[in-house]
Amino acid sequence: MFSPRHIEVEEVGPGAWASIARTDGHAVGNAGFVDVGDEVLVFDTHLAPQAAAELRHEAESRAAKPIAWIAVSHWHADHVVGTAAFPQVEVVGTERTRELMSSVGRERLAEYRRGWPEERAELEARLASEPDRREATELEIAATEAALAVEPRLPTQTFDELRDFGRAELLTYGGGHTESDAILWLADERIVFAGDLVLVRSQGWMGHGEPEEWLRILDRIEALEPARIVPGHGPVGDVSAIEELRAYITDVLRLAEEEGEPEAPARYAGWQFPDGTRRNVEFLRSR
Repeated sequence: MFSPRHIEVEEVGPGAWASIARTDGHAVGNAGFVDVGDEVLVFDTHLAPQAAAELRHEAESRAAKPIAWIAVSHWHADHVVGTAAFPQVEVVGTERTRELMSSVGRERLAEYRRGWPEERAELEARLASEPDRREATELEIAATEAALAVEPRLPTQTFDELRDFGRAELLTYGGGHTESDAILWLADERIVFAGDLVLVRSQGWMGHGEPEEWLRILDRIEALEPARIVPGHGPVGDVSAIEELRAYITDVLRLAEEEGEPEAPARYAGWQFPDGTRRNVEFLRSR
């Protein structure tokens, strides 16, 4: 019996499922999977291998078809490390995403590995001082060590603008959140798996992309008139998520032009990554 601990799977349309990261697990970023005929396409793969294994189990059991494809939205670890749990599956991404995964992505994982012994010691100290958090801390240690023990699989196939999978299209409009971002679009059902280009109640990181271009990409996604949006972080949403994220990016751009310590508007209270506004403003001021 498989015991899920990291994700919650939600059917968002016929033969289409969102895999939403639990806040008490180590999936971190969202993912999803789609029945594309005789096969299944997985979109993004979470962070910890344990979460990716759950994703694979859910995709195989719910769709009852073989997984033939993994599409990656961008290079960030919380969306691609889990590719290691799919060793025989073709991985598809943009050429620039492949380059970023093989360069800066690998460098960041290597840096984290170097710093892990010290961080692990701090977590072990917490076990003694916070017994009520023992289970969560032990899970964090196990999940982190599992993630650091694997290498994300690079895309084995790349595309420039569009890759057609029949009922689903893998699209890129360039880069906004990062230098290259992709979405999965199901036109008949009007469902978009957006990666981190669309977030729900989450302060998106701007430091690896171009916020101004991000706004233009949001306009193009909105023009598709999606009925349901599977975001890179947060619960499944609708087109209002685009409006909210557009307002957030616009507010951060304004704050970066003002003097003094940036303070996030009250409407973003309770959003994921509450330190995001300060970090984003620091990035924008340093450009």
